[in-house]
Amino acid sequence: MNKKLLLGLFLMSILIGALFILNGVQEGGKEGGKEEQGGIESNREIIDSEKVGENAQILTIKGESNQVEYTGYDINYSRDNRIYRNYFESNLRQALGWINENTKENSTFLCWWDYGHMIRGYSGRDVIIYSPSEDILYTLASKKWNEEGSGDFSSREKIDDVVLALVSTDPKETREVMEKYNAEYVFVATEDKFKSYVLFLIAGYDPSEYLVDGEPTKKAMEIVIFRMIDEQTIEGFELVYSDEYAKIYRK
Repeated sequence: MNKKLLLGLFLMSILIGALFILNGVQEGGKEGGKEEQGGIESNREIIDSEKVGENAQILTIKGESNQVEYTGYDINYSRDNRIYRNYFESNLRQALGWINENTKENSTFLCWWDYGHMIRGYSGRDVIIYSPSEDILYTLASKKWNEEGSGDFSSREKIDDVVLALVSTDPKETREVMEKYNAEYVFVATEDKFKSYVLFLIAGYDPSEYLVDGEPTKKAMEIVIFRMIDEQTIEGFELVYSDEYAKIYRK
């Protein structure tokens, strides 16, 4: 493994760790008391709960991880006779509200798995993936996933398909993946600019060719996910929603 890749992995772990603390990330956590997050003992307590729709709640979490206090959010919802819980990013709430009000109830979204539970829980729509595959746990801050609380692992086939759809330079490949899973929309978040490092690793690409000091290179601006974040016109797609934090395209 070359020095650039080692440095990249180190920087990625710092970034994900920061997001982990700020958002109160957990993998099917408990309602209170001590939890282990990424090998670090963490105190988490629900301090507020807001009902969303018929089957979901947004939980406000106060916690402490590695002696750092934080306030974050989880989404807790029921679906298919099962209860799911995972982290929730409040700055995506406006986009999730748009999905709830402007898409059909049977709509399916292509997105990175990070946003899967948010879309499923908040809007009731479906997604291709809402969990990692077991072999990419190294990309999680905790290196762990609670299948009982946050759902079964995704198949590696689905992970690879979604990664291809997002990092391809050919929008036709993105559409082909969407057609395979009957997906009509693509959801990307502005923060995917940073998370894309993980996508490049999974795809077997050299991240240093696409990101320099956290900023996309000219080569990166040719791939679908960056073009969507940049709100570019993409053949075969229509930009139907945009705000500071999220973009939604329809095929």
